[in-house]
Amino acid sequence: MLQASLGRQPIDFGDPRRLVDGPGLAGVSGRYFEGEKEARAAEEAYRPEYRARLCELTDRLLA
Repeated sequence: MLQASLGRQPIDFGDPRRLVDGPGLAGVSGRYFEGEKEARAAEEAYRPEYRARLCELTDRLLA
């Protein structure tokens, strides 16, 4: 079990192995999780201009 503390209250991230080899997530890809719960990515991740910029930077770094 993973735990982090923000301020005084611990956050329980559950068992991260569930996200890797859990039978309920077989074949699942491209989703985001906060602890045990599925969540949305930051709003920027859905903006085409940010995605294009990420592709440009990735191409430059890998060239």
